[in-house]
Amino acid sequence: MAKLKELPPYTRPEGAELRALRERVHRLETTDAARYTGREPVDAKALYEELLSDYDNAFSKYYEKRIRLCGVISKIGADEFGAPSFRFVDTDSGRCYALIVFPNTEIYEKVKEGERAEIIGNVVFIREPYGLVVKKCELLEVYQQE
Repeated sequence: MAKLKELPPYTRPEGAELRALRERVHRLETTDAARYTGREPVDAKALYEELLSDYDNAFSKYYEKRIRLCGVISKIGADEFGAPSFRFVDTDSGRCYALIVFPNTEIYEKVKEGERAEIIGNVVFIREPYGLVVKKCELLEVYQQE
């Protein structure tokens, strides 16, 4: 069984690897990825752990699919490329499990750090220190953290 190989923190792809990644992201941003048919949103931490434990099955189930994902919001603001985003984190450890990227900055008016949110977006790739990177997101619902 294949295992997820994590990039060291802050490693950036270069050359042909970077071009291929940009082409794949552009394709996902300009066309909708296939819809994930799950009825309930997937927890960001649970999805990341599923990818680590059973990569082959989880990869085919989620990768480059449009899925519902939920988590606790942290670090609202532009990502390293300037795109509007926030992170889904584990509240106990502060570990980031997903970088959630939006098409515009209107998201900043709708969310606060510490709230739990549900989004729908395209799972693009896995990259540390963010875990999953989810693009072309839409905010579905925001809940107050208990």
